Amino acid sequence: MENSRKHGTPRGAALREQWQRHLELWRSSGTTQITYCQKYSLSCHAFQYWQHQLDHGGPRRFVELKQTPALGGRSHIEILLAEGVRICVPQGASPEELRMVLHVLREH
Repeated sequence: MENSRKHGTPRGAALREQWQRHLELWRSSGTTQITYCQKYSLSCHAFQYWQHQLDHGGPRRFVELKQTPALGGRSHIEILLAEGVRICVPQGASPEELRMVLHVLREH
């Protein structure tokens, strides 16, 4: 198997599925990545690349940012991610709280 930067193509989708299956098999095997890669003649570098891509999904894309009224007359900022995740940040949140939200989004 080889890396493909064109993950949106049919060939790229097939590679994603193959690597996803390898990751599932590796996790259930109880072996190290190196041992698993040697057993299946896989490049450790490619394995780690795909693990990162599939576990973290690449960069997150923000879809929409809008201010909406919340219950009790308070308002908040609503952030909708491409994956359908909805994040509500109360209006007036401190810069530290916003930094913490952004940090968590970057980590996942």
